[in-house]
Amino acid sequence: MKLAQQIAEDNAESQGFGYNDLICDDNVWILSRMHISIVRRPLFKENVVLETWQSGSMGPFFIRDYELLSSEGSPCIISNSVWAVMNLHNRGIVYPDSVLIPSGNLGRPSTISVLPVKLRIPSDAVKEYECKFPVTYSCIDYNHHVNNAQYMIWAMDALGDEAVNKEFREIDMNFVHETAPGTVLSAVRYRCGTDLYVSVCCSDVVVFTARFRTAD
Repeated sequence: MKLAQQIAEDNAESQGFGYNDLICDDNVWILSRMHISIVRRPLFKENVVLETWQSGSMGPFFIRDYELLSSEGSPCIISNSVWAVMNLHNRGIVYPDSVLIPSGNLGRPSTISVLPVKLRIPSDAVKEYECKFPVTYSCIDYNHHVNNAQYMIWAMDALGDEAVNKEFREIDMNFVHETAPGTVLSAVRYRCGTDLYVSVCCSDVVVFTARFRTAD
């Protein structure tokens, strides 16, 4: 997640719509949804190549793809994500025609035909575990809210041994609300069939949800 965030920024910067370009108008990129498909886990100390490109748009949202490849070029992880541009002054979404960002694919078509989905915890999901995390200084990015990679760290902590014992093949994430420093969040793990869910909440407000699917 941290590498994906950095390479996305580097790619956007090279295309003329990175952080330094957008912040002139108090605009920033925010991640809304992400889908990860794990073909195989990269091995310890294996050399890999991470690639990203903008693959299209949908209304106010921009689609960004990723591929993590072996040194021979075979896929280890393929992923796509949905991003929006937010104005820091009013915290509202800025439409593409207002920021002059190209809406088409700027590399090649998407390698995943299905866009990241909107997640809801199923009504028959069983609550298994809950833990709490304070939002401290190290969790915050330069937009002064919790960095998107930090939510996955909390989700993995909520999974605990399940993260070690399961061979996950698909991970979906929804980034729903911003979270500010000083907040205390609850991460709750649910089970529904073979799927595991983690919901991160501020009081009763869901700020992040992830779904983990196994090879079964």
